[in-house]
Amino acid sequence: MPSQGGFAIDLYETKMFLIIAKLITLEFVCLRKGVYFVQDSSPLLVYFDTNIFDHIQKRINVTDLDLEKLKSAITSHKLSLVFSFLNIEEILFTLKCSPLNGRSQLSLLLEIADPKKFIVSQDLVLNEVIRSYAANTEPPIPFGICDRNTRRFLKRMTTCRSLPRDVLKIVGETRKAKQDFKARFEEGKKVLEPMARSMGGGKAYPFPKYFAGNTKWLAESFAEKAGVLSECRSRGINGLMDRKVLRMAVGANLSLIYSHDFEGRAPKDSDSRDMLHAVLASSADIFVTHDSELSRILQRIEVNQFRIVDIHTLLAEF
Repeated sequence: MPSQGGFAIDLYETKMFLIIAKLITLEFVCLRKGVYFVQDSSPLLVYFDTNIFDHIQKRINVTDLDLEKLKSAITSHKLSLVFSFLNIEEILFTLKCSPLNGRSQLSLLLEIADPKKFIVSQDLVLNEVIRSYAANTEPPIPFGICDRNTRRFLKRMTTCRSLPRDVLKIVGETRKAKQDFKARFEEGKKVLEPMARSMGGGKAYPFPKYFAGNTKWLAESFAEKAGVLSECRSRGINGLMDRKVLRMAVGANLSLIYSHDFEGRAPKDSDSRDMLHAVLASSADIFVTHDSELSRILQRIEVNQFRIVDIHTLLAEF
C-alpha cells in the first residue's frame, strides 16, 4: 500500500551538507570512483542518533560513570563510533537555537567519534549498495576519513558565536523542507488510513503481512532511483533485500507508513531525518537511540547483524 506522501528517505545530499562541503575539505582514502575507504572490523561499530550526544551532554538518564565507561570502550578499541553528515547537520541546527548546548554536543562528537568512520554520503550507503548488487560485486565500504581540515572547521564551530551566513540560510530552508515532507505524509494518511480501517486495521493486517506484501515494489523503486532496476530484476529482488542497508531502507519506510495508516500515529517533522538515520546506522552493527517511538518502529524489522538499543543496553556489553 504505497503512501501518497512518497518515501521517507531523501535520496539526495542534504542542502546543509552541500554548504558545509564548500567550507571544508573532505579527504577519502581510494577504492572505486577515485575514492578509497578505510575499515577495520575488530571493534563493534556503533552509530549514535543525535539525541544521544544531547542526552550525554545534558546528563539526561546518563551519568558521569556511563560516559567514562563509553570512553573506556572506545580507547580500548572495543567500540568504534560511526558518525555522519546528518549528525553534524542536526548539531549545527542546535548551534543556532541553543549555542551552548550545540557547542557541547559538537565537542563531544569530535572527542569520541572515529575520524575514520565518517559517513559523508547516503549515496554510498544506499545507492552504491544497490548498484553493487546489480553488478554482482561486493558492496563498497561506506566510511571515509574526516580529515584534519574538516575537523578544524568543526572545531571552530565549537567556539564561534555565529554560524556562517550560508549555513544560516540553509537552516531555514531545511526546516521548511521537513515541514513540507510532513504535510505530504499527512495528505497520504487522509486517504490511506480509512482504507486501512476498512481492512480491519492492524489486528487483521499485522505488520509482517504488510511488509511481505509491499517489499517488492518499494525495493524496485529504490533500484529504479539508483538507475539499475533492470539489472536488479535480472539478479532477483529477493537477493537485493538480503543487503542489510537496503532491507533497512525498505523496512523502515514501510514501518513508518504502517504506523501512520494502521496504528494512528501522526506524521512528525522529524520523520524524514529519523528514517535517514536508520539507513545510515545500518552501516554499523548497532544503532543507539533514546527515541522510544523510533526504536519501536525499527525493531519490528528483521535485519541480520543489526540491533537498535539504548545507551544503557550498549554499555552493559562492556
